[in-house]
Amino acid sequence: MNPLAFALLPWGSLLLQQPHGPQLLPRQRHGVAAGATAGAPHAGHAGTFCGTAAVAMALAGVAVLGTARRADRAARRSQRVRVRAMDDDDVSVEDIIGANDIVAFVMPPCPYCAKAVAALKDAGLQFKEVQAPKGSALRKQLEKMTNSSSVPKVYVKGQFVGGCNDGGLGGVLPLLKNGKLQEMLSS
Repeated sequence: MNPLAFALLPWGSLLLQQPHGPQLLPRQRHGVAAGATAGAPHAGHAGTFCGTAAVAMALAGVAVLGTARRADRAARRSQRVRVRAMDDDDVSVEDIIGANDIVAFVMPPCPYCAKAVAALKDAGLQFKEVQAPKGSALRKQLEKMTNSSSVPKVYVKGQFVGGCNDGGLGGVLPLLKNGKLQEMLSS
């Protein structure tokens, strides 16, 4: 076990200050220590530490797991903050489209957005996925450009190709099926 994780336990220091020090059982075979019988205490060992150590080790694992989960949550929050930062008026849809060959403006719970993104991934295409929630500055800019408030909105080489199945040049799925999207990327 990681010594740092063990030391972080609130009562870990108490275990280290036992009068005879922490005692671990000798290596066991088939659940029984050498020279002992099943269910009998192990000779020369304070059997109480064994259970306490197991609890301490389990709690340390939980503490480490909890720390990892907190770090993961913090990373997701940070990602949401970056998305909101992109939502500021100083970042325009045109800038995002101009900086990427393929851009998909999406909104997470939208099933058509998920289908379009999955189709682009399945085709092995590299693209920029930008969250455009309702009411955001990006969504308003997209609406002005396309005269439509729905998502997804996918752009290839600066040209609006549509949503999942329609709009623009016909939509992502039809353009992938007939090879037009791949042609646009190669030109």
